[in-house]
Amino acid sequence: MKTITENGPFIKSKNSTTKMMRNLLIALVPIILFSFYYNGIRLYNLKAISLIEMFKPLLLILVGTLTSFLIEVIYALIIKNKKPFEYSFYSYSIFPGLFLSLIVPVNTPLILLIMAVCFGVIFGKIVFGGFGKNIFNPALVGYLFIFVCYSSTLTSSLDAISTATPLANLKGFDYVGTYNDLVLPYNSIFDLILGFKGGALGEISGLLCIIGFIYLTITKVIKYKIPCTYILTVFIMTTIIALTNNMGLWYPLLHIFSGGLLFGAIFMATDPVTTPITSFGQIVSGILMGIITVICRSLIPGLVEGVMLSILSVNLLVAILDNIGVKVKFNIKKCIIPLVILILLVITLSLYIGLSKVKTSKKDTPSLEIIETIKNNDKTTYTLYSKGYSGKIKLKVTFNKDNINSIEILEHQESEFIPKVVSSGLIDSLVSSNGDTSKVDSVSGATFTSKYLKETINALSKHHRGA
Repeated sequence: MKTITENGPFIKSKNSTTKMMRNLLIALVPIILFSFYYNGIRLYNLKAISLIEMFKPLLLILVGTLTSFLIEVIYALIIKNKKPFEYSFYSYSIFPGLFLSLIVPVNTPLILLIMAVCFGVIFGKIVFGGFGKNIFNPALVGYLFIFVCYSSTLTSSLDAISTATPLANLKGFDYVGTYNDLVLPYNSIFDLILGFKGGALGEISGLLCIIGFIYLTITKVIKYKIPCTYILTVFIMTTIIALTNNMGLWYPLLHIFSGGLLFGAIFMATDPVTTPITSFGQIVSGILMGIITVICRSLIPGLVEGVMLSILSVNLLVAILDNIGVKVKFNIKKCIIPLVILILLVITLSLYIGLSKVKTSKKDTPSLEIIETIKNNDKTTYTLYSKGYSGKIKLKVTFNKDNINSIEILEHQESEFIPKVVSSGLIDSLVSSNGDTSKVDSVSGATFTSKYLKETINALSKHHRGA
């Protein structure tokens, strides 16, 4: 009996995986070079860092990439019983470590990065069977490891930046404020778009991320529907929030060009393995990511960035979204109701967040929570709470007539930052400022804690003199 074997009617594409990964690297190169300039060369020229520290951004990338590659080599050697270096190369093992190094703070300790890459590759990729079988983005699994297990270290790295990142500054004002408060510290929206701001290596330049998106779309590397619907959803929701709080178009642009939203939407949310393949699934996943991101940023205390959680959350729903997507492909009417529900959800949540911020802003102006007031002749002693980075700070402030006599910290949850505030002499400076805290510098390494204390003392002084 003669067996005849023929090729099936498969659709072949010239856009091979190797070519796609090469194009992905090409899109990342300008971002890496700009980040090296902004976080390395520029600071060295300003004499803010040493020559060795200038190369920290490149070292971060090198260590993350190499760690990711070596883990796959060990995996191939022990488990797969294949040629380790060849397997690691063709499984594109460098990308989890590369992406993770681009989304962590620049000051992240190298040992912490190595641990996160190991966790991300092992538990986000290898346990599922290796390349092409993982359901979660390995780089984001590694970032989640840092966020959950070493959040204090991550916070210290972020807070150690003398000028707060735009998104962290947004959090400091509870995501509602004026153009002068939220944008002017970074000159203009145009400067934010170009990338003249603090942040992780991959999230600095929004313009380069957009250029990368155009290049990757033209070369058919990514699914353009996901980043487009993701960013559009965030834009619509933040625009509604802006309108309910008398803020301009600059507010949604600030959200889009702050933090890792653009980088996450373009480079992380489009991972071909962990994202939907159907058009319906891609559109819905983008909308869901946008909703979760805005909720995390606006309503969940302690969270500065919601991109990581939004992408990982939608990773869980990929199979369900594709299953629905296949069914509605041949009956377009079936997708109308789910999309209408999502649109109504976007509008409702946006109005809820926007209106709640209006109430909050009115309630918190001035930001004072006085517990007790004791008057004794010319002396007046206030016991009150100040806002803190990790929680409330209980203060005891004494006035002698209209002059501040003493400031005492009674209770706090700022275990890392209050010692820096005290050792820096900030408390003495606040006493001598006599309520005019505009000339008192914030403490590097405790940026937000010192900022909140300055605001509280300023508000209390105005309250005392007006009482």
